[in-house]
Amino acid sequence: MTRDQLLRVSRHFRTLEEVMRWSFTSGCALVEVVTQDEYTHDVVLSMPAGEGYLVFDTT
Repeated sequence: MTRDQLLRVSRHFRTLEEVMRWSFTSGCALVEVVTQDEYTHDVVLSMPAGEGYLVFDTT
């Protein structure tokens, strides 16, 4: 998936649930959820075939 395709898809995510549903159907794997504080988490996903990583900042 290209950077432009990722930007087009990800701009519509509003919740962590939407991110996770998309990740499972797109072949991404959850790497880690980093807790920043009680309200903020960073969600790290690895792209299929070693294409890179995606990080979502969620509140």
